[in-house]
Amino acid sequence: MRLGPTVLLLRRQQDVAADTDALLDAGLTRRQADVLIALARTGGSNNELARELGMSESTVKKHLEGVFRVLQVTSRAAAVLQLRELTG
Repeated sequence: MRLGPTVLLLRRQQDVAADTDALLDAGLTRRQADVLIALARTGGSNNELARELGMSESTVKKHLEGVFRVLQVTSRAAAVLQLRELTG
């Protein structure tokens, strides 16, 4: 069965919501979770993430520092791996 674009978009939004909930349960703030999910999805630089999320590059950097602290990791790659573990 082939799924239309609306169904795929709704499924993607449900997946992001579930991922966000898992990250909130792990102790991240909503914006930290948004930054981590965007990082995992795009692998973008802080500047690219800032443009996508509508915030400054320094704000992205601060959110990532918080992500690293809460998840007890020291790199972007380790944070993405932790995201994968937390969200299954």
